[in-house]
Amino acid sequence: MQSSQSSARAEGRRLKEIENALANLASGVRSSGSQSPIVDVEGIGGGEAFAGYRDVVFSAYYHAWITPDNAASRLGAADAKVTIARDGSILFAELVRPSDDKGLDRSVERALREVTKLPPFPASTRDTQRTYVIRFSLEAKEMTG
Repeated sequence: MQSSQSSARAEGRRLKEIENALANLASGVRSSGSQSPIVDVEGIGGGEAFAGYRDVVFSAYYHAWITPDNAASRLGAADAKVTIARDGSILFAELVRPSDDKGLDRSVERALREVTKLPPFPASTRDTQRTYVIRFSLEAKEMTG
């Protein structure tokens, strides 16, 4: 009995830590004020739990992205597709819609390589993996600093 209570408390603490990490990352995205960058979830299911997780994904890649100083146009944008396993491992990440600017595309590819692990999915979800499309927009990045 004591062992199961101890395990339940440990699991509760672990879930609370994950929840706090997700909330911190999501608040960084909300405070950025950016409306242009998007993170879309492909597939069905997930509900509110994945709405917050989208913020986590975006925030991780957004913070890893260092924009090029010599971009041809500040209006440049590129789309990347990222597939994440339930445990937060990155299964797949690639540029799927390049911009017309090679420097911008290289900066996005660097960000995709930089992020190697994310927090695990919320406990309330059953998905084994999720795929997101992230728009990397120079204009939006400039607006948020």
